[in-house]
Amino acid sequence: MVHQNAANVSEILNDVLSPHPGTLSLHRIIEDVDELRKDPYLKGVRIHLPNELPSHYIKGRRILIRRMMKNLLLNAQQHGAKNVHVNVNVVTAEDGQNHLKITVSNDGKPIPAEILPQLGNKFATFREGGTGLGLHFVRKVVQYHGGQWHPPLSNGAKGATFSLTLPIANATRPSAANMPKRRTQVRPLRKV
Repeated sequence: MVHQNAANVSEILNDVLSPHPGTLSLHRIIEDVDELRKDPYLKGVRIHLPNELPSHYIKGRRILIRRMMKNLLLNAQQHGAKNVHVNVNVVTAEDGQNHLKITVSNDGKPIPAEILPQLGNKFATFREGGTGLGLHFVRKVVQYHGGQWHPPLSNGAKGATFSLTLPIANATRPSAANMPKRRTQVRPLRKV
């Protein structure tokens, strides 16, 4: 356990300290979420993922995005969820730019109305033994990537819905067919 946590911290630090964030496909993010199904901390939670995904990319740090999604899933699990639905779609924001909207809904315990607006702030929790740092980390990762954290919504008697948006780096990643052709130059052999 200690070795795994040390490896996680090392991986996050290496990613954060690299000078340039990478470009992540939406498909890669969902593959990472799918991989989280094997995480022992998420045992017993059924993660429902979308079947169809748009082909978009974000500029970001994969480790931070992966950890952000894990924190959202862990939060759902810690509040008694048995089913977690992850939805991803493209929305146009008020600034006219396209963003990825990631929504995580669960069927766990309802969140008291008085705590809803505070979730995402440091130390805001209603779970006994909770630190309130998991959702704060999620909010900070979203802000770091230029996105927006939307206050969670209660799903009535069961669970909650958390949503966030991340700006799209470009509509589609250039394909090999659209890349400029490299000109190759054939040089005659020189006699020696």
